[in-house]
Amino acid sequence: SGVSGNKKFIYIFSVVGVLLLLLACINYVNSSTAKSLTRLKEVGVRKVVGASKGHVRLQFLIETGFFVLLAVIIGAGLAEYFLPTMNELTGKSLSLEYFSDPFILSFLILIVPGVTLMAGLYPAFFVSRFKTLKILKGEVHGGKAAFRKYLVVFQLITTLMLLFGTQIISRQIDFFMDAEVGMDPDGIVSAFVPQGKKYEVVKEIVAKIPGVEAVTASPLPGVFGTKMPVEWKVNNEDQKITLYYTPAAMNVVNTMGIEIIQGRDFVADSQEDKQSSILIGESAAGALGFENPLGQQIKVYNDQFEMVNRTIIGVFKDPQFNLKSEPLMRVIFPSERFLSRVNIKLDNSDRAETMARITDAWDEVQPEAPFQYSMMEDQIEANYEKEQKFGRIIQYFSWIAILIAALGLFGLSVFTIVQKYKEIGIRKVLGASVGGLVFKFLKGYFILIAIASLVAIPTAYYLMDGWLSDFANRIQIGVVVFALGIGAAVFIVVLTVGYQSIRAALSNPVSILRDE
Repeated sequence: SGVSGNKKFIYIFSVVGVLLLLLACINYVNSSTAKSLTRLKEVGVRKVVGASKGHVRLQFLIETGFFVLLAVIIGAGLAEYFLPTMNELTGKSLSLEYFSDPFILSFLILIVPGVTLMAGLYPAFFVSRFKTLKILKGEVHGGKAAFRKYLVVFQLITTLMLLFGTQIISRQIDFFMDAEVGMDPDGIVSAFVPQGKKYEVVKEIVAKIPGVEAVTASPLPGVFGTKMPVEWKVNNEDQKITLYYTPAAMNVVNTMGIEIIQGRDFVADSQEDKQSSILIGESAAGALGFENPLGQQIKVYNDQFEMVNRTIIGVFKDPQFNLKSEPLMRVIFPSERFLSRVNIKLDNSDRAETMARITDAWDEVQPEAPFQYSMMEDQIEANYEKEQKFGRIIQYFSWIAILIAALGLFGLSVFTIVQKYKEIGIRKVLGASVGGLVFKFLKGYFILIAIASLVAIPTAYYLMDGWLSDFANRIQIGVVVFALGIGAAVFIVVLTVGYQSIRAALSNPVSILRDE
């Protein structure tokens, strides 16, 4: 199943999608209000010939609506184009029925006027509020543009939160993939023993194949059936608990790379170990409460479902195939009746060739059914499939947010610096350096990043800490995550605003002042 089957993921993607739409609207508001200052003479002339404020506002809203409609058409085409990629990411078979699906059709119809009002209302009111006489006299300026700064701060907050979230998700997934699972899954092939056949028969055939290092049997990495009771005595008092039974062949520990942390493994062909020994997991040892579990006796069910005494000969590190949950409390004991899954350990030779040989041998054992197997590494990785897909999609959203923010900052900085050309010329004549002028322009944006960080850091920490709390094993959110996110935001500002600032600072002051 894909990430879209999880309600929490759908909610998160919906919120992020709305935020990206808001970022795009903010870009339009900023660029439109800035651009409108260059059209004031046009507005003044229209007012002189009789246009009311309502007419001016309607004109700007119609222009915005045209751009929104054009964007929706292009966006619908791009959505159709990238739909196969999205289906591959989510593991779903989504389709876009623009004219037959009532929800999609309603969404497309409503989004045009909705976004038009959201993006175009403020610029329309902004440009229509100026007095005609002041416009024609050239006494209207952009002012301090405080509202535009608030919008930029919101953009930066959203972008920073996505940057922080992407890093945390990526680090958590890397933690899952790189963590020790308590065994060595490399090159282990798992398959169910053919119906009506015995494990020993399959083992004898497969073990002879070149490229096969060892053959064993166990339900690993899955969970075998249900918990079964275990009984023991502490200070002559009967104790009882339920643990996961793991019936296995006697060579399972060595073949699967399970780590014995106390005691010993089963001895091959030892009748005593086969009949009366048992291995327990580290967490199971803690639950049993023995100060030293080695040599202690516990009662477990045997292959005939009779409670028998077995002696603990070793404690193994819990194989933890899914770090999202606590390790299972397991016991491993030799069995002959319940060896339904064979585990084949491949060596480092040509594994594709080895698998072809195993398939041929399997067909001889059971020609009526194809050889169906799974690689243990793939089974473990599949446990984190949803998180991996979720992380990739959030990463794409982050890149989109960065692109939107960068375009917005670039456009806004162009207009702001053009407005300050005269100031730049005067400062250069008075001896201001290029570096000083560039820093002066960048300083204002650095302050906005600092303000945005004060909101984005605690908000992202709260949200991502909640996401991580779903996992039994999780990373700790460190300062590095926030430092890298802020560093990325600074880099975006330097790249966009800095470029325009350097161009302006390097211009000839004489030409600037003459033009003014």
